[in-house]
Amino acid sequence: MKSSRLLIACMLLSGFCGIMAELSLFNLGSLLIGGTNHTLLMTMGLMMFAMGFGSWLSGRKYFQRVSWDMFAFNEMLLSLLCMLSVSSIYWIASHEMRAAGPLLMIWSLCTGTLIGLEIPLILRLNEKLGTELQENSAMVLMADYFGSLLAFTAFPFLFLPQWGLHLTAWSGGLMNLLLALTAFIIHFHRFQYPKSVTFGALICIGVAIGGFGSFERLKEIADARLYRDPIVLDEHSELQSIVITQKSRQDKSPWAGRKERYKSLASLKTESVAYEIRQYPDFQKTPDIRLYLNGGLQFSTIDEYRYHEMLVHPAAQLASSREQALILGGGDGMAARELLKYPDLASIVLVDPDHTLVELFRYSNLASLNEKALQNPKVTHVADDAFHFLLENPGPWPIMIVDFPDPHHLDTARLYSEEFYLLAHRSLADGGCMAVQSTSPLFNRKVFGVIKKTMTRAGFEPLSLQVSMKSFEDWGFQMACKGRTPQQIQAGFSHFDDSSTRWLNREVLEGAWRFGKGMFHDWESLPINEVNRPILPGLYSQAM
Repeated sequence: MKSSRLLIACMLLSGFCGIMAELSLFNLGSLLIGGTNHTLLMTMGLMMFAMGFGSWLSGRKYFQRVSWDMFAFNEMLLSLLCMLSVSSIYWIASHEMRAAGPLLMIWSLCTGTLIGLEIPLILRLNEKLGTELQENSAMVLMADYFGSLLAFTAFPFLFLPQWGLHLTAWSGGLMNLLLALTAFIIHFHRFQYPKSVTFGALICIGVAIGGFGSFERLKEIADARLYRDPIVLDEHSELQSIVITQKSRQDKSPWAGRKERYKSLASLKTESVAYEIRQYPDFQKTPDIRLYLNGGLQFSTIDEYRYHEMLVHPAAQLASSREQALILGGGDGMAARELLKYPDLASIVLVDPDHTLVELFRYSNLASLNEKALQNPKVTHVADDAFHFLLENPGPWPIMIVDFPDPHHLDTARLYSEEFYLLAHRSLADGGCMAVQSTSPLFNRKVFGVIKKTMTRAGFEPLSLQVSMKSFEDWGFQMACKGRTPQQIQAGFSHFDDSSTRWLNREVLEGAWRFGKGMFHDWESLPINEVNRPILPGLYSQAM
């Protein structure tokens, strides 16, 4: 009975580790290649298929005489795959990004096959120990499903934000290794090839120790290659991956000897977040500090003022009132900084669900980038989903600045949907203006067009704008004012006041809405992005 209970406990932890492996690969795929549905197929979809293949394989001739050796070797192989998964794929992808997709698929198939072998092996071993079929199958499946629930709960709220992807995947593999070692120690007398199992266990232990000691360094090298500049902060909030890079003028090689030159200039510890920002001594003089969310570049200090000035000032100046403004997204505080340049603006509500990101740009050294805008008493942060906020706070808002990350995931694509823009249209005051960041019309032309067409379907008459930048090359926006046609918005640019801007002026605005031939030639055939039919992630991942 004790042996049977041990196997049930093994199944519980094994189910936990299996889901941890699946979630780790899925999150890694989302970070490297984007496109939620494609990544879901490459990782969890293929892994579930392979689990079925593994179950089928367990009934083949080689597995007819099940043994404790098979169980131990299966768990050890699974532990190796889990421990090495994220770090290996991440490191290889940093050298050859095109390898990321195939590697994710291969790893998912191999991991799923081994997970699929587990349940049949444990069922048969329990049967050999005398457990009746009905009780045996019920207990084994119950333990597997309970372990899966624990993993789905612990991964987003505990492991990922506290340990990050690399250590989380390693810890899942370590648990599988401990399962194999426990079974080996307790049931040593049942093993047919104890020397072979011992040799395999020693290899796995060596990999576990070596991996724990070196995967952080491998991650640093891969990070430097992927992000090109030294990383000064790498944080996983409950919602997303936050990476800050900073280029040093002294760096000839962007990935060599970074630790020796870092020094700690700021430490932030609050009730909800605790992290240290490591920066170079010439922080204030270094021109290129970059923010990445889930691997996507959000801004570079070499030219972010161009982006934020185009996003904020035309809408702020053409709005019929500047009594209050609503920023949806924009947790870095840059849009708030631009709005605060208008003394007659009474209040700003910033809605960003990631409290960690906002705290970072409010209290750390990075607050200097937004001129401490988030500390201004006029600015109120609401940690809420923008969809939910507009449902509960319909306004009317005279100024709305929509600064979401690009729609390359399902969770962001819904914020570019017809349903969201219908809420925004209802919430915008008469005579009010709304500006929406709309990705690159150069690299994602169809995505840019779909956003405009979706806004039009929701009742807006948007004017498309573009700005040239060093970091993004060509970036696009949609601007709409209630009660004004695009032509009237263009006419309003002739009265633009550039006294509060660093770069944006009347001449730039008068050319920003001009696009070349063919930009909207297929306008009629473009689809609408809807909550129940989110087409933007697919278009975005194909760079269309």
